[in-house]
This record gives sequence, structure tokens and C-alpha cells, in this order.
Amino acid sequence: FDVTVTDADGFEGYSDIRIKITKSGIEVFDGYAGRVYGDFECDVDKFFPSKNNGVITAPDDVLFFADIDFDGENELITGSSPFAGTQRDLPRYCSIYKLKNNKYIDATDEFTSRCEVFNMIEPYSFIIDYRDKSIVHYNDGGYMSGGWEVYNYDNGRYTYDRYVHFERDIEDEMVDITIDFADNTPQKSMQVSFADFEKSDDIFRININIIRPF
Repeated sequence: FDVTVTDADGFEGYSDIRIKITKSGIEVFDGYAGRVYGDFECDVDKFFPSKNNGVITAPDDVLFFADIDFDGENELITGSSPFAGTQRDLPRYCSIYKLKNNKYIDATDEFTSRCEVFNMIEPYSFIIDYRDKSIVHYNDGGYMSGGWEVYNYDNGRYTYDRYVHFERDIEDEMVDITIDFADNTPQKSMQVSFADFEKSDDIFRININIIRPF
């Protein structure tokens, strides 16, 4: 990884990042990686988010590698743009590259035309589950309430499947959960304790521990 940092013209305190990637002496990528505020430190380990129980979450950086079409080959996801995310103050990754003939080729339009979720690749909010080939976007809320949109992948197609919403009841220390499906499946609802809701240490607890038992 060869990093070039330049001051962002007209944006005080911001820097534009360009990264060249070589593998075994062969250049595989050379392009714009995004804009950041303050000093930039290149931590290559963060570019490769580790799986937690088969799940990865997009990191807060200028790029990361992940297999988002489940073909066994990582895509390069980059082009971080400050404040472009759907969540307050979050950036958004704007570019997706596929590795073809030992070169990362821009495939952004290919992915965004196949599914709307690829317009919402944001740190902490974009989640991939490799066990059931689903992509989840945490799209609203905070501690008291929030929700996940779940997209399933099957035979080359991404399909919006369900919306999972939670609401905390502080007085009773319970969490109300509702699941609205995209098809004609009736809405599911249940209530769990704060302790059960927070038992798992990853954000994907709703999809794994609550949806599947239905």
C-alpha cells in the first residue's frame, strides 16, 4: 500500500487520500480512496475486517475488502465521502471495485444497479453475513429504538426481505421487536429482556438470535 495525502482544496482540515496497491510487484489498484478530517494513519489491518461468528461490519476508514457478491473473491470498497451516509455524521463508501485479470476494475454501477443497499455502504451500519448470504443495513435509530433492513442473496440476485425494528421499554426493562416482511408473511412481534437483547456482543444479534427461531 503506497499512500499519498494532499490537502483538500477548499476544505480546511480535510485531506484527500490516494492509494496505490501492488501485489507481488504488480500494480492492482491506483486511485482515489476518499477524504478524511485531520491526520491520516494507514492501518492496513483495518482494511481487512475480521469475521465475528461469520459476520463482518464495514470499518471506519478510507477502504476495506469484503466479498459482497459471495463469489469467494473480495471486492475493494473505497471512496469514503464525509457526511454522505444516511446516519448522522457518518461517511459513505462511494466506489466498489472487482478484481478482474489481476486488476481492480470499477464496478460501482454494476452493484448499485442490482441493489439499493450498495448506495448505503457506511461504517458500522453495513453488515455482511456469510452464513446465509445476507446483507444488513442499520438504517435508523440509536439506543432507544432502531431498525435493520435485511437483503437476501440468491442465485445472483439481491432481494429486500424484511425490516427489523426494536423499541426499548425503560420502565419494564424490556425490548419490543417487530419484523415486517417484504412479501405477504404476517408481521412478527416479540418482547425480550434488556439482558437477552444485549447478550450478544455484535450488532447482528437481532438477525441471528431472534429472526431465525420463528
